[in-house]
Amino acid sequence: MNPIVFGLDLRNIRPSAFKSKNMWNKAYHLRSERFILYQLAMVITVVAECLATYALDKYLHLQDHSQKRYPGVYVYNNDIVGATGLTIFAGVFNACVFGSIFFFLLFWPESRETPFWAAAKQVGAVVAMLSVLAASITSTVIGATHSATISGVDEATRQAITAEAEVPLKYSHYRYIIVYIVLLWIGWVFTLASTVMVFIASNYYLHHQPAPHPTRQGTADSEKALRNDGAAQA
Repeated sequence: MNPIVFGLDLRNIRPSAFKSKNMWNKAYHLRSERFILYQLAMVITVVAECLATYALDKYLHLQDHSQKRYPGVYVYNNDIVGATGLTIFAGVFNACVFGSIFFFLLFWPESRETPFWAAAKQVGAVVAMLSVLAASITSTVIGATHSATISGVDEATRQAITAEAEVPLKYSHYRYIIVYIVLLWIGWVFTLASTVMVFIASNYYLHHQPAPHPTRQGTADSEKALRNDGAAQA
């Protein structure tokens, strides 16, 4: 009995799907372009998310360390915590949306495009794109204009805390924040392009459903479709 879940043949999940002859064939509409854009959108935003996580950890450590060592001190950095937290959410959500679309395209390129599936992909892509945009704008404004503040102690103690800190109080002086914001904007550009590609591909396949093939085993479908396409053109 074939292992089929929700109409998807699980035998298609195999390493051979990642071979270049299978991934970059021309049997399916804009498949190579979609692979490239989806991967760039995922990878760049995830890298930005990782850098934001690192910066978040450093500023939380500054707050915890200072408040434990100097009684009465209060280190305010909730703004950058919120900005990096939003970035982490946007990066994870973006990877989930375009990661799932990527793997469906990789393992089941011949699955039928239903209106429900098309709408689900489009809504997910739009929400992911808006999330990355919101994180980019928020991080840019806070990173460029805000800084952490220290209160509750005299000026000498404040300067001592600043000298001991591993990170600068002004966010725009911290290289990890600058780099993650730049990458986040680049990731948003590719996320926007990927969102447009989701709409283009869904619209195409809703009106041009691929003909079913009698044999549906792994990436052999891709190779067979390519052969059939070439024979038809000949």
